[in-house]
Amino acid sequence: MYFLERARTDGKVIAGLETVHDQIALFEGLSMDAQANYLVSSLEQARSLPQEVDAMVHAWQRGDTAWFEHELEAEFGQDPVLHQSVLAARNVNGCRGSRRC
Repeated sequence: MYFLERARTDGKVIAGLETVHDQIALFEGLSMDAQANYLVSSLEQARSLPQEVDAMVHAWQRGDTAWFEHELEAEFGQDPVLHQSVLAARNVNGCRGSRRC
């Protein structure tokens, strides 16, 4: 909330990586097997979510980009279709209109 308010005060544009519609469309583009596998995997991982969020926050506080790279590779690197649709396409879409990309 602090950074959100700072961005508003500084007159910065506030935007997410994708809309809910974009997220749904992303999974609609996957096969039914891939959708089911991802759903089951997400449900299995839900139990450890609090610990994963804590680890993510600590990595962010340390500026540990290698931790994030490892986690993304572990999550999406095993499935090239999911990697392409979740990470690669998201990054391309997030760069549209940005001077940073």
